[in-house]
Amino acid sequence: MSFVIDRFGDEIAARYLAHDVVSMRDSIVNEYRHEGKTYDPDKLKGYLKEAEDSYQQAIAEFGKSFAGSYGWAAHNLGLKSPRFQDLEKAVDWDSLPPNYKWSSFSRMDSSVLARVDKILKQQLERATTILERHRQACERLVDGLVAGFELSGEEVLTALNSKTETARRSLRSG
Repeated sequence: MSFVIDRFGDEIAARYLAHDVVSMRDSIVNEYRHEGKTYDPDKLKGYLKEAEDSYQQAIAEFGKSFAGSYGWAAHNLGLKSPRFQDLEKAVDWDSLPPNYKWSSFSRMDSSVLARVDKILKQQLERATTILERHRQACERLVDGLVAGFELSGEEVLTALNSKTETARRSLRSG
């Protein structure tokens, strides 16, 4: 990804990080499918509603192509549904010598590192804010994990959607 960011700059780096909401929504939809439930965005509440709203805002901002697996690169590559091969082509990956390909995994241009560092710091602040906002739910989840070593998706969603002691009682007691 560093080659793609280096080639296209801050805009694509920001899109790459913003694309996390697409991955999060995909995970939520998959969890619903796994549990045999229908995913209905209109019936979501709490944390799930926030995730869906963030997803819809990202699609509104970046366009429908953003919803794809590599949608974060769609704009810069000029493709509706980019694939990983398209990313490799965009940075002319095949022309690089094999040794450089391997060594590039551990070395990045300092300007790319500086841009990535700035974006990562912003995302850390964002993640910290989210965790602080959901601190009580996170603590309930930790208690549930300590007690039972695992939680179902439903237990996690209940804890995140609840601001009462009900969620604590719904978590396994071991």
